[in-house]
Amino acid sequence: MRNQTEITALRKRVATNIKRLRTSRNWPQEKLGEHASLSQVYLSRIENARVACTVDTLAAIAAAMQIDPVELVSNPDISQYQTSHETN
Repeated sequence: MRNQTEITALRKRVATNIKRLRTSRNWPQEKLGEHASLSQVYLSRIENARVACTVDTLAAIAAAMQIDPVELVSNPDISQYQTSHETN
């Protein structure tokens, strides 16, 4: 990261991805928290980009959702996301 703006953008991307992936499973924060051994309050702060989480926390969240941790930091393909959810 080159500057604070890029760091903030990455934090917001992670927050958005976690919330998007969690809600696509119809999981409340409490359920993700139980699976990742994190509190609902902490997850809320992560999803609202109020705290930066560690790589260990990202790994725990990814493991709880059975996804590759890269999905939490990458830019989602919006068209693929919309198409996959339109068929459900």
